Amino acid sequence: MMAHPSTVADLEQWLSQYTNRERSGDYSDWKLEPMHQCLAALQLHRPLRPITVAGTKGKGSTVAFLEQIFTAHGQPTFSFTSPHITTLMERWRRNGAAMELTAVARHCSRVDQALRAVGHDATYFERCFLLACCCADAEPERIFICEVGLGGRLDCANVLDASCVCLTSLGLDHTHILGPTIAHIAREKLGVCRPHAPLFSAPQSESAAAAIAEQLPPVAAIHWPAPTPPTISLGLTGTHQRDNAGLAWATAQHVLNDAFSSQYARAGLAQARLPARCQQITRNGRDFLIDGAHTSESIVATLHTADALWGDAYRLLFSCASDKDVAGLCAHIGRKRSVFRCAYAWERCVQPDDARWPDFAQCWPWYANVAEALAATSQGQGPLVITGSFYLAGEALAHLSQQDGQP
Repeated sequence: MMAHPSTVADLEQWLSQYTNRERSGDYSDWKLEPMHQCLAALQLHRPLRPITVAGTKGKGSTVAFLEQIFTAHGQPTFSFTSPHITTLMERWRRNGAAMELTAVARHCSRVDQALRAVGHDATYFERCFLLACCCADAEPERIFICEVGLGGRLDCANVLDASCVCLTSLGLDHTHILGPTIAHIAREKLGVCRPHAPLFSAPQSESAAAAIAEQLPPVAAIHWPAPTPPTISLGLTGTHQRDNAGLAWATAQHVLNDAFSSQYARAGLAQARLPARCQQITRNGRDFLIDGAHTSESIVATLHTADALWGDAYRLLFSCASDKDVAGLCAHIGRKRSVFRCAYAWERCVQPDDARWPDFAQCWPWYANVAEALAATSQGQGPLVITGSFYLAGEALAHLSQQDGQP
C-alpha cells in the first residue's frame, strides 16, 4: 500500500483496508489491548494527555466550543473528532479547521510500521485514531482534544490517559453494544476517567446523574458546571447548546487556570461553528435547519429549536439508521407534522418496509435518495428541517452546496 496517500480517496482506501465498524455496526470482537500495543509501537516522543470528551450527545459541539475558547486565548489546538460530515479531513482539526491532507497522510507509513510490528489489522476508526496520535505527537505545543467515538471503556480514546474528562449529556444510544440501561451507558462512558484527572459533567437527567454517582470510578474531582446564561452569545444554534458551552467554559478555565479570560471565552463561544449541529443555512431563498440528531433527547432538542425559529411553519425530512429506536424517534416527531422520508447512502439506513416504522410514519412519503427528496420537498419553499442521522445530514449538505455552487 502507498506510504503517503496523495488524495482523500487514497486515504479513504488506506483507512478501509480491514473492518469499518461505523458502516457494519459489528462490535462483536471489540477489544482495547491491540490498540495499547499499537500505541507503544508508534514510539511517541511523549505521553499524550488529551482533554477527553465523552457522552451520548453534544460531544462534537463541546469540542467546537473548546477549540474556539482556546483559540481566542491564543492557544493552538489539535482535535480528533468523528464522524465527519462533508469531508474525511474534518476528523483531524487544527484550531477548529480541517487539516490539510498532506499533514495527516504523511503519518500513514508510521502507522503501517506499527501495525506490522504488532500484527494487528486495524479497523477504519483505529487507523483514524492512530493518525491522530501521530499528529498530536508532531505538534506538542497544541492542546490535544480527543472525542470518544463510541462508549469509552473500549474506545480507542481510552488507551490515552486524559488530563481531564468532559462528560456531555447521557442517554440511551447504541444499547445493543453498550448495554440496555442508563447505568450500563454511564459505566461505559466513564471508562475514560482517571484517578489523577478531574471530571466535568454537563447537566444530566435525574436518572443519568444517579447512574454517574453509582458508576463513577476514582477521579481527582467532579465538577457540575452550569449552562451559560442567555447573555452569552453562542455560535451554535439551540438552547441545548448552553449545557455544552458551560461544560467547555469550565473545562477551559481549569486548563488555562490564571490565564483564563472571561472576555476571550465569550468571544470564542460566539465564534464556534460546526456542520450538522442545528446548522442554519439558506439556499436559493429557502431556509434549512440541518442536524444529525439520532437519539430521543437530541431529536427533541432539534425540534424545539425549529419550533422556536418557525413555529409550525416548517416541514421535516427524516431518516435514521436501522439500529436506532425508529419508533421512539417517530413518536417524538408525532403525527401532526409534515414529514418526508428518504434513503441515504449507508448500509444501515432503515428501509421503507421496516416493521419498526409505526403505522402513522409508514404514511410519510418515501424517496429513494436525498436528491429526490429535496427536489420533491422544494414545492412551497417553506423551511425544511433535515434530521435523524449525521450521514443523512452530510449528504444533504453536500447536495445543497452543489446546487448553489458552494465549496
